[in-house]
Amino acid sequence: MPNKWHGQTIRVGLGSYAFRYAVGFSGFQPPQPMKLNDFLAAAAELGYEGVQLCENLRYSGHPRDSLLAAAEQARELGLFVELGMRDLGGETLRRHLEIAEVFGSRLIRLVLGAESAFPEKQPQRMKESAVKILTNALGELRDLDVIVGLENHFDLASDDLLSIVEEVGDSRVGLILDTTNGLGFLEKPEVTLAKFIPHLVSIHLKDYQIRKVEAGYFVTGTALGEGLLDVKGILRNVLGTRRPLSIIVELTTRRTDDLTDILAWEADMNYRSMNSLRQMIREMEA
Repeated sequence: MPNKWHGQTIRVGLGSYAFRYAVGFSGFQPPQPMKLNDFLAAAAELGYEGVQLCENLRYSGHPRDSLLAAAEQARELGLFVELGMRDLGGETLRRHLEIAEVFGSRLIRLVLGAESAFPEKQPQRMKESAVKILTNALGELRDLDVIVGLENHFDLASDDLLSIVEEVGDSRVGLILDTTNGLGFLEKPEVTLAKFIPHLVSIHLKDYQIRKVEAGYFVTGTALGEGLLDVKGILRNVLGTRRPLSIIVELTTRRTDDLTDILAWEADMNYRSMNSLRQMIREMEA
């Protein structure tokens, strides 16, 4: 992976949701779910420089010795490690700060709500709670040199997330752009990026397709570079900030009923995404 763009260092990592089927979830359980150590090895084999460990890996419940072993594995593989959590609470955040210290993580990606595919019914209440918890945590964030990045998801609209960050008013709390999640609010990624860019700390790079189906439209993910996302345009805007942002590749592709080997299909999607990103960065540098 090229790690320079016009002299600027590019930090590119793999998010654990790139292997949502290999890891497993309530709607799909593989015979042998991918574990934390497997994911670290897969990211290194694909050529990534780092990883973002999200809640699908269920790592926050691991004992300390298991986390220390994973941190050592990441160091041996030369991977930077970022963390991901959802459902903000004081104790939950504190637990992830403990884990950040183990891994030497400098970024915690945060989804404010719990498991929900729909907008928050009481957005003002969620916003007020988030501002209070994050403001109270600023001292710990400074002490540990950690940044919390709020990701646009399906709970709050981008304007709500922006208002939280502006009310907290500290560089230790920023924003993470997910390039497909805003579609749930009928907001294109370029629009969300324009709002987020003053406070941007990371980006989740995912491509998508929109197809006309009977009586509506079908929106789904695809391998990077094979959909509608203007990947180069997004990258130019992000890298143009000249800030040390991480670029995290994920997948939001949906299996089809006729797939006989879902895990091989997912692995191939990851391989194609990595090759496409590598080629696009080279072309941008030329």
